[in-house]
Amino acid sequence: MKKSKTKKGLKIFRLLCLIAYIICAIVLIVESSMNGKNSSAHSTAVGGTIADIINDFKGDQTVAVTPKSLKITNKIEVGYVGKTYKLETKTLPEEATYKQTVFSSSNNQIATIDPTGEISFLLPGEVTITAQNAKYTNIKDSFKINVQNIEIISVTNEINASKNDEGVYVLYSDVDSSAEDYEPYSVTSIVEPLDATHQEKTYKVDKETYIKIDEKGVITPIKYSSNVVTTITVNVGGFVEELKVIVDLLSITHVSGVSIEKESYEIFKTEKLTPKVTVTPSDATFKGYKLTSSNSNVVKVSGTSVVGQGVGDATITLEMSNYPSLKSSFVVEVKAQPSVTDYKVNSSLNIIEGKTGTISISGVTPSYGDISWATYVSDNTSVATVKNGKVTAVTPGNATITTTVNGISKTTLVTVSPKVDDVDYLKLSSEINPIVIKGKQYKLNELLLVSKLSFIKNEIEITPIQKSYAYSTLDESLATIEGALFTPLALGEIEITITHNSSGAEATITLLVIDDFKISIGEKGNYIDFNEANSMSLNVNDAISYFIEDPEDSEQVYESLEVNSEHTIIYHDGSHTKHEILATSDGDSEVIVYPIPITENEELISLVKEQFTYSIKVKISHIYSETALVKVYDNKINQYLAVNDGRLLMYKNDSITFSATPDVHATIHSLSFTSSNEEILSIDNQGKLIPHKIGQVDITLKDAYSSKVNEVIHVTIYNQILINEDQPISVSGYEAVYNEEKEQYEIMNGYSGKIKLHFLDDSTYTKVNYKSSDEKILEVGQDGTLTPHKKGVATITLVVDDGMLDKIEIDVKIRVKPQRVIENMQEFFGKVRKMLGHFGAFLVLGIFSTFTYLLYFTKKKWYWSVPLNFVQGFGLAALTEYIQTFVKGRWGCWSDVVLDTSGFMCSALTLTIIILAIYLIKYLIAKRKQQIKGCK
Repeated sequence: MKKSKTKKGLKIFRLLCLIAYIICAIVLIVESSMNGKNSSAHSTAVGGTIADIINDFKGDQTVAVTPKSLKITNKIEVGYVGKTYKLETKTLPEEATYKQTVFSSSNNQIATIDPTGEISFLLPGEVTITAQNAKYTNIKDSFKINVQNIEIISVTNEINASKNDEGVYVLYSDVDSSAEDYEPYSVTSIVEPLDATHQEKTYKVDKETYIKIDEKGVITPIKYSSNVVTTITVNVGGFVEELKVIVDLLSITHVSGVSIEKESYEIFKTEKLTPKVTVTPSDATFKGYKLTSSNSNVVKVSGTSVVGQGVGDATITLEMSNYPSLKSSFVVEVKAQPSVTDYKVNSSLNIIEGKTGTISISGVTPSYGDISWATYVSDNTSVATVKNGKVTAVTPGNATITTTVNGISKTTLVTVSPKVDDVDYLKLSSEINPIVIKGKQYKLNELLLVSKLSFIKNEIEITPIQKSYAYSTLDESLATIEGALFTPLALGEIEITITHNSSGAEATITLLVIDDFKISIGEKGNYIDFNEANSMSLNVNDAISYFIEDPEDSEQVYESLEVNSEHTIIYHDGSHTKHEILATSDGDSEVIVYPIPITENEELISLVKEQFTYSIKVKISHIYSETALVKVYDNKINQYLAVNDGRLLMYKNDSITFSATPDVHATIHSLSFTSSNEEILSIDNQGKLIPHKIGQVDITLKDAYSSKVNEVIHVTIYNQILINEDQPISVSGYEAVYNEEKEQYEIMNGYSGKIKLHFLDDSTYTKVNYKSSDEKILEVGQDGTLTPHKKGVATITLVVDDGMLDKIEIDVKIRVKPQRVIENMQEFFGKVRKMLGHFGAFLVLGIFSTFTYLLYFTKKKWYWSVPLNFVQGFGLAALTEYIQTFVKGRWGCWSDVVLDTSGFMCSALTLTIIILAIYLIKYLIAKRKQQIKGCK
């Protein structure tokens, strides 16, 4: 019975060995067909399990590594005021446990350093920066920095306006501020280098009448300056430059060129020429010009005309009055006068004995005929003699004077009257008004002699024997006198002789002839009176016309003067007829208009001004801005922003520009933006906002000339905190990994690590505060340095708080793993893989294979089944490696075949030897028993 049970057990054991052998062979073949990743995972799982068992059994094997030294790896010798610099440190050895570092500055007035190692340079000087291990204070490093200002190399100043040919900036005081692209004039200073430390700017103007400039360099043109140049002195950090400007008016059309109809002219001596002048453009404002002669003995200039004086050539230069650089010229050839073909003389002449008279030649044909060679002959020299046309009365009687010009003779009957000795001389009072109007007929006895003529004999006023007297003039071309009727024919002075007929006593008076004229305001026919207050009101940059109305053929010249040229300018349309008064700045002004008489007699000139002056009084006012439109432009997206309820929200790294458009009707404005707190936000002269730190600030727009403009924009500046969503957190350190299943980082105890919050480049705030939930497990420094103390789990809280936005808090769980007996896990996993995956697996296969081959074959067949067992073990090892050559991530090698075979042989040989030894021992014991039994 017992033997039966033994046999049955043996069969079961033999069957189990066979099954186990087959399973092992299949597993080895299947495992060799797996890709590298799955195969490695299996080995790692097995190795990890074994390692964990060993490590848990041994407990935490942490040994803290004391830091030996600390080095600042990026020392510098020089720092610059206003800049920052981030220090980098390195604690050795690399595996040191405690790496937290604190920083300090020897002089916080020169430079400060924050817990993260960022240095801020504040003032010039020398400062020592120290980095020190927070726990081992004797481990430190330091260096000295010479903090310096960034000196200016060069400064270029410019104004956002065009320049004229002389390099002078041209500003317009009547610029159209309603235009969409309106931009105030300002000085822009380009400093090299751009980050120079001291860039304080000051501005000074030498002629504040024309422009104003504020402390930010914004220029306000005040009034038209014509060609008067104003100098702006710009001082940027000690670099001084002068900018030249003039103030112009867009309403003025400037002359671009001038030309004369001909390059040369021919005229006769005494002939008058008025050349045709073309000013470009035709609607130019200032068309006035003056002429100068290269030889006044040949050609004499008279206003805008020239008169031939002598035979020869002369060059006449034309120069624009308001544009001295614009000139033109022409040549005038003066020829001798032509021969006379006809003329007239006075037909009769009455002269008192002992007095003189003049033969007047008039009506010369041609007009400029030469009469200089005229000859005069008296037929009775005992009555009258003549020389060069001047007749002298000798004795009473008649004589005929014959005048001959170019062979043509004319006669004049001269009657000489006897002289009566009843008057010595005539006396004319000074109360006579000597100003007369050309073409107007006067009665000389009313104009000159009413109660004003005295007859003097022996210094006593008497009543003469006869009061008969006559009037005459030496040049009948200047006036006609018929009895007492007098008509002036030409402008200028004319001398009237009054002759007492009986005594021949004479008196002369000089009259001044001017043209009749009237002044109209606004439009022709709207006349104003002489010397009365003709007042009107204008706004700055407005103009009103006035017209000088005189005869069409008038050669009268008029002068328009501004009593106060600070406020007005006068210009005309190219003729003397139409003028305009342009108001250029506020205040009271007066324009006076009077004729310029042809005389050098100052007394007569004064009388003309007194009697024929028009006065136009002008009260000029500015139109001030009632409102101003603020526009906000985002330079990043290139579009205007809406400002709701006067509030603007912006990030610290935004690029925003303010501009302001004044009231379209305003004639003067000086708009400027000011910040209520420039430490938070400043604004440059181009209107660009320059944020310095977060906070709230009011930007106020004011007009220096109008209290009604007071726009306030409330600006709130935020930090733009942008965390990299793709990789917000990273934890580095020895064997630092992220456990996705437990959603926590793991670091090894005894080794320092680092936690970091990643920001995007556009983030304006990157400061993080760190806090550990359990510093006994894991300590964190403000630079993110992690110092583990023992195994466990701690939560590191990262706080981003700029004081304005809602705080950003991020919790990161970090598990501190204990150090292990088995340190190099990868190496351990490799050994496990070799031992279990190769040697161990075939070791097990050898056990079941050997039992199978020994139990299923009888002892008599062991001589060939045992070798077969070893051969198939080697064959299976070679087969599995061969299969791996076809699998991705796997490869076969003869060393693994040898390792597999050795594992198989080790178990197979051992079992074979043991089993054979057992059977041998049994055989020897049985044989011994038989021998003993045979001896008995």
